[in-house]
Amino acid sequence: MLNSYPLVVSLMIGAGPFPCGHVCACSVPLGDVSSPEVMARFARRGAVAIFLGTVIAVDTIVRDSVDYSDGTSPVRRRLVYPTVIRYTLAVERTWKGPVATKVAVTDYAVGDECGRAYEKWKAYLVYAHKDQRTGDRTSFTTTFCSRVLLKSDAAADRRLLGDGRAPGG
Repeated sequence: MLNSYPLVVSLMIGAGPFPCGHVCACSVPLGDVSSPEVMARFARRGAVAIFLGTVIAVDTIVRDSVDYSDGTSPVRRRLVYPTVIRYTLAVERTWKGPVATKVAVTDYAVGDECGRAYEKWKAYLVYAHKDQRTGDRTSFTTTFCSRVLLKSDAAADRRLLGDGRAPGG
């Protein structure tokens, strides 16, 4: 007799050597991974928060640098790049988790294959995980493996999720 838990497979994202030294291992249910019904149900179980929000701020929290030379000049140059970015989203609707009007989603894997970038002024439906590094109840993280959809592509998920509720209420 089968139990009611979904069968899960691990999907390794990417091919070849990764600059970050690893690959992203995503757990996905067996079945049609293109199906919103399958994926939204699976993502909902793993998320601590589900919300629809617009990115209103993008802040670099941590930077790193590397010195390099173009090979034709003895002058070395310094390249500075972000390694942690915090996105602040104004929440329009929420289905799970805190009902704050603003939340933070932090990307701790900027620049590697596991990171997830958001664009300012775009709206996203986000299935988020608790940010274990902050302890703040309105701070979350997502990765490449997290279910995140542009609002314009989220109609099927929103139908499955129902009406949700307004933030702050």
